[in-house]
Amino acid sequence: CIRSLAIDCADVVDFRISPANTGHCLLFHASGTISIVNWKDKNAPQAIIATTTTDLPVLSVVSLTAEAVVLITGKNGKHTPHTRTLVLLDLETQQHAELVAIKNVLRFAVSADASRIAFVTSTNEVITVDSTGMILETSAFAFRSPVSALAVSNAGLVALGTASGAIQVLHTTQRLLKWHIDRVAALRFSADGNYLLSGGAERVLVFWQLETDKTQFLPRLNGSIEDIQVTNEYYSLMLNVGESHPELEYLVLSVVDLASRLSVSGIRPNFASPPASLEKLKKRLGKQSAPLLDVSKIKYDFTAAFEIHPVSKLAYFPSGPQIQVYDMLKSEQSFVQTAANTSQAGKVRSENKLLDPQVELLAFTQCGTWMCTFDRLPTPEIDSLMSRDDVQYSLKFWKYVDVKHGHWELCTKVVAPHGAAPVAALIPAPALYHGGVAFLTADNKGGVRLWRPRVPKEIYQKAAVVTAGEKLQQTAWTLRKTKPSGVLVSTAVALAWSEDASLIVLAHEAAMLPIDVTTFRDLPQLPSLTGSRIRGLEIVDHHLVALSKTRLVAYDLLSAQQSPLVCKISTPTGGRNLLAVDAKHRLVAVAVNYHTKSFDVKSKVYVFRPDSLQPVHVAEHDQAIASIRYVARSNAFVFVDVDARMGSLSSASATLFSALEMASASAAQDFATEISVLLQSAQATANIVNGVARMDIDEDMAVTRVINANSFDAAFENLDGVSMENLFDRIIKAIN
Repeated sequence: CIRSLAIDCADVVDFRISPANTGHCLLFHASGTISIVNWKDKNAPQAIIATTTTDLPVLSVVSLTAEAVVLITGKNGKHTPHTRTLVLLDLETQQHAELVAIKNVLRFAVSADASRIAFVTSTNEVITVDSTGMILETSAFAFRSPVSALAVSNAGLVALGTASGAIQVLHTTQRLLKWHIDRVAALRFSADGNYLLSGGAERVLVFWQLETDKTQFLPRLNGSIEDIQVTNEYYSLMLNVGESHPELEYLVLSVVDLASRLSVSGIRPNFASPPASLEKLKKRLGKQSAPLLDVSKIKYDFTAAFEIHPVSKLAYFPSGPQIQVYDMLKSEQSFVQTAANTSQAGKVRSENKLLDPQVELLAFTQCGTWMCTFDRLPTPEIDSLMSRDDVQYSLKFWKYVDVKHGHWELCTKVVAPHGAAPVAALIPAPALYHGGVAFLTADNKGGVRLWRPRVPKEIYQKAAVVTAGEKLQQTAWTLRKTKPSGVLVSTAVALAWSEDASLIVLAHEAAMLPIDVTTFRDLPQLPSLTGSRIRGLEIVDHHLVALSKTRLVAYDLLSAQQSPLVCKISTPTGGRNLLAVDAKHRLVAVAVNYHTKSFDVKSKVYVFRPDSLQPVHVAEHDQAIASIRYVARSNAFVFVDVDARMGSLSSASATLFSALEMASASAAQDFATEISVLLQSAQATANIVNGVARMDIDEDMAVTRVINANSFDAAFENLDGVSMENLFDRIIKAIN
């Protein structure tokens, strides 16, 4: 990505590079506004340097010169016939002239050289005009199926794509081209007019050789083809890679070898509910007379899960059977990782009942070398089988390898990791537990399982050389510890693991159950503080932070008392995505979506300390937030909104920077106090053990021993599996 401009493009219908200055581009809005954008100069104070307002309802741009532009105007109606007018607009005087008006138009298309425009009418006629508005030809065609696509060549040849999949070519003799099974979504003639390009839901770009009637194919595209544009050197495709809602990807292919030259894709969050429901919600609330009792209570769940890689800082978005990896700094897609097996071919008609696996959870180890994913595959409803309600669950462990050998390599696949129960929560281990190379899973019945890798013997090592002097080992992940499941089934499941690796907290429904890591046995249950189903759970220092359906609450694990951080909040089912913590600076960030007086949905990000109800920072956003995460290497909270935009809340903010400094100073002071108390207790215990009283030591005979940071190196070696009592004994020995 060369440059990214923050411009509202909601009603933009066309985009052209200015012929007068290639550093400028023109945005044509449906309202008739024309915006001139300086996309090349990064030092310009504003991206939009000029705006022209007209009263023309613009639909498309036919051609553009330095002095004038030819537009197609009319009412925007996709499924009903309307009048389309060809208009010549003078860019200097803003005067326009109507060239021709065609009534009852269903679709229109422009040739590659913009010399011809074809209109399909509701009377089954195709009217072809030139750029001056002169009607060149009017031809009737036999109605076979509703027209779904239209194309016109530079020579005047017209092709109609239909909903049945057939393509009608109108010339002196009409003929049919049949290959598509479903609707033809896109049609375009090549620049020389020898080929006709078509595409649809099959994810195949079809080349029709018009003279010989031979076909060539470019299969296995990332999505269904929605539009095709051609030049003398490139083919440009607009692909829809989304399942439940449109998610567009732009692909540029070379005319010579059909190799990909450019791929442009935005982030593809998997929203729990389609964002389009926001407009329906706004209209329904606008009709009711009663005021909203709780503005933060939003009916639909618009959350979407994503994770940040701890080393590369790339954002990972689960999207169906794939994981999209997005670079936030470059504002471009880095790569797409296939996490579950699926068909690369498009689905048509009854094939849409064949469901793809859905990646629901993913997590990374602290070092970023390992990734764990959980996906589910429902049984298709094609046949009325007794197993139609069965769901296959898979837990997969991936290792990051060199780019030349693929981005992530599957090492272990565990089918039904919790039996017939799905995994509802997945978190990585802290760094103090076996170097952080472990994962913890919990199912919807409250069962917890701990997974760690196991390297086989030398005879199972692969001899293939990955890098110089390094061999690739096959590492198997195995189940190490387990806590049995209960009887109650609930989707409200969350996990938290303390940084000292001594305590695990399981949240199931509204209960919070602590688990000892060493024995994996239940500890006395924590008091009920949330009052409703728990959405998310985090441990910050010695505070347990819980986000439930109706509350945000913190609990001090050392003093066994409730923290002052208690506030009322309304969260959706995916509320875990709206909670993030900065363990280093002891900060808790929660995103709150709310209704305005006009029933629009906006959001605020509150940053708290776990021992205070007063927020240290509050940031506002003009759209609902779908998820928020913390990036440790950037000291920033990163969020995604329902418009599929990414934003960050970092220490660049003056208020948050001050809060970070205060939190760091407070954390350092608390740490120093704890170390001082620990040393005093250790010294007192050592004196008691040795039978020496402080008052019996002669001051002249007292020997002062200097203790520095290196004095405790031996005490903190090999901490794997060491309990707090053994660690305390090591410190005593180091002092003595």
